[in-house]
Amino acid sequence: MWNQRNLTAPPLVTLKSSLPAREIQETRRCVHEAKKCLNLDTLGPPAARISRLIARMSHQFRSTLGFKSIRKLNIALLRAKEIKIERCIDNILACFPAYLGEMQGGVLLPSRQYFEYTMLKMMGFAKILCRVVYMTKEVTRFFLSTLNLGHFLELGTVVLATVAEIWKCSRNLCKNTVFMYNKMIGMRKNFVRSGQDFLKRFPPSSAFGAMARRRLGRHHRGTYILYTEEISNYHLGI
Repeated sequence: MWNQRNLTAPPLVTLKSSLPAREIQETRRCVHEAKKCLNLDTLGPPAARISRLIARMSHQFRSTLGFKSIRKLNIALLRAKEIKIERCIDNILACFPAYLGEMQGGVLLPSRQYFEYTMLKMMGFAKILCRVVYMTKEVTRFFLSTLNLGHFLELGTVVLATVAEIWKCSRNLCKNTVFMYNKMIGMRKNFVRSGQDFLKRFPPSSAFGAMARRRLGRHHRGTYILYTEEISNYHLGI
């Protein structure tokens, strides 16, 4: 489900919760931290430069492997932007009360289904960032070979500088996503279920749950479907 582009979100409803004020504040603080960690502002400028480089190279490099890799990189960046993970987190934060007060009669919190939907979005976001990191390495390999031959020195240098910035930002974003997922998934029990479960077998534990322990190693479009520590170690080259 994490790979579905048009996954329908469950209704954003608020349900009465009897959690202590301390746990509610801790949950809200964690969600707010996730919003700051998963900000795409640092990735925006280099991603915009990549789109302009594609327009610049569309005629001279259109049949080369490097140009095709840059186009795939741009598609992955657009997919990461389409997920709109910040909007999901903002919707959760908007449901938290601004002031807890005496908490008489409980506090209204977002449903567990919408929280699970946000966790699912984070899984897809991390996977796409892994794809971005992989494609930056493919682009770098091609343009380093052209520089070694003494061809397109100025253009190759600009491409490598831009791709290096994208690699750094995507790598940090992916690590932050995995870290915040592991931190937030334990708070799933703090939210009240509304009606039917959104996910029947949602990963119940750390780092993308049960799938993380199965080590999915099937090759898929030039990369590997691996989760948890394998996302940080294999894809990011740590």
